Amino acid sequence: MPGATVSDAVISALDGCLELLATLPEGEDCGCEIIAVNDILTIPSDEAGYAASIALRLRADFLGLDDLLVATDAPDGTILIRSVDGVIGRIAKDARGRAFLALSANREEIVLPGIAVPVGYRRGRLATRFYFEDAAGRRAVALLGFSPGELADTAGRWLAFPEDWPRRLAASGLITAR
Repeated sequence: MPGATVSDAVISALDGCLELLATLPEGEDCGCEIIAVNDILTIPSDEAGYAASIALRLRADFLGLDDLLVATDAPDGTILIRSVDGVIGRIAKDARGRAFLALSANREEIVLPGIAVPVGYRRGRLATRFYFEDAAGRRAVALLGFSPGELADTAGRWLAFPEDWPRRLAASGLITAR
């Protein structure tokens, strides 16, 4: 309902439960509970039917990577990138749209700065295209939260860097455009 507060929404949700409860024989419980309010989960995450992992398409040609992987949210707010062998990297992003990709390669961590380009919501999660490039010219692209069908239809175009990439990267303040 437009203009409702969080408290109004919780009360409204529980009112229906209380109406149902009034029709049940004494001592019976309906089992209803509020499991989330805004972005706060009120039950243990392993009890929720929430998809903790989502698809991530990663291309980092300089490492020979071009894979469909799994991304999970870490407690510190970063996005962990997992392959069948475990965590191979992470993405950190800030509120200004800047992002950093850290990848493990040959026992070394490579960090590339870049930008996050939010695209829209898919099944309750923000789908995002990430473009990264370091001062040495090493590039990577990550497509996070898109459906397999969407990736099949548009990944080729999205894996290419935007034409205005040098301007976007310079505007982010991360590195100077070449």
